[in-house]
Amino acid sequence: MKDILEKIVHKLRITFIPCEENSYRPRFLDTQFLFSFVVLLIFLKLVSIIFLFYIPKTDFFAEISKNSLIQLVNNERKANGKGILKENAALNEAARLKGEDMLKNQYFSHISNTGFSPWYFFKQAGYNYKDAGENLAIGFVDSEEVQNAFLESPSHRANILSPYYNEVGIAILRGNFDGKETNIVVQMFGTESKASSSVKEKPVSASTISGTKAETKNTVKSPEAKVLSFMTEKYEDLTGKIIFYSLIAVIIALLLNIFIRIDIQHKGLILKTAAMIAILVVLFYLDKFTVLKFIPHDFAI
Repeated sequence: MKDILEKIVHKLRITFIPCEENSYRPRFLDTQFLFSFVVLLIFLKLVSIIFLFYIPKTDFFAEISKNSLIQLVNNERKANGKGILKENAALNEAARLKGEDMLKNQYFSHISNTGFSPWYFFKQAGYNYKDAGENLAIGFVDSEEVQNAFLESPSHRANILSPYYNEVGIAILRGNFDGKETNIVVQMFGTESKASSSVKEKPVSASTISGTKAETKNTVKSPEAKVLSFMTEKYEDLTGKIIFYSLIAVIIALLLNIFIRIDIQHKGLILKTAAMIAILVVLFYLDKFTVLKFIPHDFAI
């Protein structure tokens, strides 16, 4: 056991610390190794960028985005001391009806061009509300893009954090709007009335964001769907952590290389390592929100 530990310590020493055994060139900073490692990280980042172009075209986009948006709403509510919202099938249906009506009649507004208010669709879905609200978005390619835009708008944020709602329903539809294939999200909030009789229309909070096919199956079980769900919800965060800790490791290794034997310096190695650090910094700050700015889409508030 002692021999094994000594071998491990020795291996770590020659890998990360400049010493006589590695000619004061730690293998971790060896040009070929570090270059290959950074290329791998660039590849991981490119995967997430390519995914942003691919996911909106998949059959699972609507379901994955819906689940993600509900989770994001509840995360924000918990962070602000509000109760979480339960997904409601009738509100999902109301949202779907509203989205289909917008695509069919080519409008993007709370009031349809045939004069229907949002509350018409609540009633069509059989949801008798005590309190209700609606958020709309069009032209998005990422759930967090929508959520961030909602939170930056006072009226949308008020709907998300309202203490008067306890249920939520979301529909995401893809279709032709104004001559372009785009994504539409309809987010319905509500608290159901216990009264069995129909309720009167009343002023309710409604907000739009000019922010793109219809609802998929209620459960996402296929391997492809699980992969897409992981890529949507966790991949960006995971790669960000890998790049961050890699950056810290390279910086520490470089500092050790410089200061342990300051009289022995390999300038070429130091310059190349510094260049790799610069690349890692760029990769760390190149998140999906930066990439989204360069993806052609008509999302706007």
